[in-house]
Amino acid sequence: MSERGREFADLAYTVIVAEKRFPLKRVALDMALGSDALHARPINRTALSADEIRRLIRC
Repeated sequence: MSERGREFADLAYTVIVAEKRFPLKRVALDMALGSDALHARPINRTALSADEIRRLIRC
């Protein structure tokens, strides 16, 4: 993954995965993504698109 969005992805990982502030399945449902697809974003396997970032912020 490129550096684009890495800082935001790291923050999302901390909030959703590490600290479990929001249930991963619920956030994935709200973003219209599968849990595996959402999990791939904050662990930097797949870059977040601009639309996904907007949907994640809304969640």
